[in-house]
Amino acid sequence: MQAPGDVQGSFIAEAIIEHVASMLSVDTNTIRRKNLHDFNSLAVFYGESAGEASMYSLVSIFDKLALSPEYQRRAGMDEDFNGSNKWKKRGISCVPITYEVTLRPTPGKVSIMNDGSIAVGGVDIGQGLWTKVKQMTAFGLGQLCPDGGECLLDKVRVIQTDTLSMIQGGFTGGSTTSETSCEAVRQSCAALVERLKPIKESLEAKAGTVDWSTLIAQVRIRLMVSNFADKCQLT
Repeated sequence: MQAPGDVQGSFIAEAIIEHVASMLSVDTNTIRRKNLHDFNSLAVFYGESAGEASMYSLVSIFDKLALSPEYQRRAGMDEDFNGSNKWKKRGISCVPITYEVTLRPTPGKVSIMNDGSIAVGGVDIGQGLWTKVKQMTAFGLGQLCPDGGECLLDKVRVIQTDTLSMIQGGFTGGSTTSETSCEAVRQSCAALVERLKPIKESLEAKAGTVDWSTLIAQVRIRLMVSNFADKCQLT
């Protein structure tokens, strides 16, 4: 779920809008449209993260959705259904939501086990963090694999974060945690590749192609790297 707490606030706001529209006998989207942020009011709430006025698109996106033929068709179907059913009712809503997008420092930790499996710390609150971090891990270490890392996807396990497995973990928020976590993991993988690449090249010079599991079984170096992606590295 995105932004716990916002859901409850949005529900209250929507209940008020629905009530006002019902009392005035007007379409709910008319009330919603009148109460959308303009850029000036958005800047009051979100400050610098509101961006530039030319990039503010909530109003145009709302209008595009509310006036789309598919939305109008489905709204008409609901109206016909409700007119012919006394007890059962259907509805469709066009609900605008804005979230602040902020960058914040995020840690990442990648550990390669003796059997070639890979453990990565992370949390997930609706932003696809596990999937994205697994993909970034496979991509980051893929320089050591002939297929670019596809063979590593099944070997990556994202473990639940706690203060023992990853310090300074913080929380998932600001709509950018997946991206900042991926950058921290990418940096960790780059450090591991730097350590492992010379060993892989040395082994291949003696025995030909060396797969991932064979490489990891042969090395005797530290195979855990933690990193901290700060804001300046992400902008």
